[in-house]
Amino acid sequence: MELKLDTIDVEITTPDFTVNGGFKPIGELMTYLNDKRYTFFSLIDAEMRPQETGYQVKNIPQPIFNINRNAIIYFAVKNAEYLSKIQIMQAKREIVVYTNSLAIRGNFHVNPDARDTDLFDETRDFYAITDASIYPLRSMANPPVRKVPFIGINWHHVTAYHTVTE
Repeated sequence: MELKLDTIDVEITTPDFTVNGGFKPIGELMTYLNDKRYTFFSLIDAEMRPQETGYQVKNIPQPIFNINRNAIIYFAVKNAEYLSKIQIMQAKREIVVYTNSLAIRGNFHVNPDARDTDLFDETRDFYAITDASIYPLRSMANPPVRKVPFIGINWHHVTAYHTVTE
């Protein structure tokens, strides 16, 4: 019997490239992203675009791209219907996360007892942010999609963060 996997429309951002394509997680998405046995994630019918200007190519389409998990800044799910299949904590806080090239604002899903100063730890690499808005901090040849229903942010690329208080 062949296993039937969902294909999710995703955008993966690394420090140098944005890659769009289809992703087939093996099992639940956040569990799969945080399973350290998988060192590369594969996107099908993918297109890789440089973020910086000056590259000799505008885009690189490939039937399959394998992307190093450690290079991923965030993993964005673009179809809102898929959100109901992702296992995330119900408690959330509005947050702004800063990476080397992006600011991301959204709802960070976290344990309700977590202190604002300790939202990330080493128990996992990817953390859930919903209703995410992405803002480039510098000019980009191919900026990422601006608004997505879900991001798995890799804490290794987080330079700083703060909660939003009105």
